[in-house]
Amino acid sequence: TYTLQLDKPMNYIDAVFTKGDTEIEVHKFISNGSQKINLFDSEPDILRMDKSNADGKKEHITVSLNTDTAFSRNGNSAHVVIANGDLGNALENMAYMPSVSLTKEKNFQNISMDTVDSLNCEVFNRGDKDITVYVNFYAGSKERNIGKITLKAKAWTTVQIGQIYNMQWSELKNTDRIAFAFDNITDAAQQYDFYMDNLYCTLKA
Repeated sequence: TYTLQLDKPMNYIDAVFTKGDTEIEVHKFISNGSQKINLFDSEPDILRMDKSNADGKKEHITVSLNTDTAFSRNGNSAHVVIANGDLGNALENMAYMPSVSLTKEKNFQNISMDTVDSLNCEVFNRGDKDITVYVNFYAGSKERNIGKITLKAKAWTTVQIGQIYNMQWSELKNTDRIAFAFDNITDAAQQYDFYMDNLYCTLKA
């Protein structure tokens, strides 16, 4: 077993294999560097996540630590349930998008998004229907959608958004929050039920 830390802009493996009197030198590119944002492995990890909860008007999102390996890629994961977010007003319901988010202060203090190649996360949709997640960056009150991904029912989806450093947004380097947002639910019988694991980014070369 060979362990390689992916802590450089470009990471290579250098090794010499010997068989009898023959030596083979290997210099192989493995990956750009990566940095974790939140691996969702512990209670402190879960506490570093924020919930929209209709801007404080309605408590309808729960986030908890999942230890069932059937719903994690490795270690533990975050279990998110988003229930009915009906605010009793049609215009407010249309405007509101429930979300879970991660702030720079609590999750990625040492990462500037203008140095990031890709954002990556694994999500398991436990529900019977496909759902859509909108990945948004925020810089203060300024917002930029960076991706719209379908989470297939009863399946893992790899959420991967590439070439972030190349995004034409003047506030990219000031990104201070990453949000995973969803269309609002106004039917009391419906909910979004999913698991998030291994949120990390790869750095540009």
